[in-house]
Amino acid sequence: MENEEKKSNIIKELIPYVVILIIVLVIRSFVFTPIKVNGESMVPTLMGGELMILTKYNKDDINREDIVVVTIQDSSGFKEDLIK
Repeated sequence: MENEEKKSNIIKELIPYVVILIIVLVIRSFVFTPIKVNGESMVPTLMGGELMILTKYNKDDINREDIVVVTIQDSSGFKEDLIK
């Protein structure tokens, strides 16, 4: 009996952490994610090493002067994000 109560208490304590982890993963996968600027091609708008929040929605409404992130993949499978 005592062992079952310990297991039950542990599960009750872990549930909020699991829920928070799932929420964070869903938000990062579908809403926004942090991205780091590499290189100097966007100076003076963006400097190398800056961190940005990339939104992953509203992809159809790209306008002039918007910053766009494109993921490219070479033949070896290496993926890189280009910020333009």
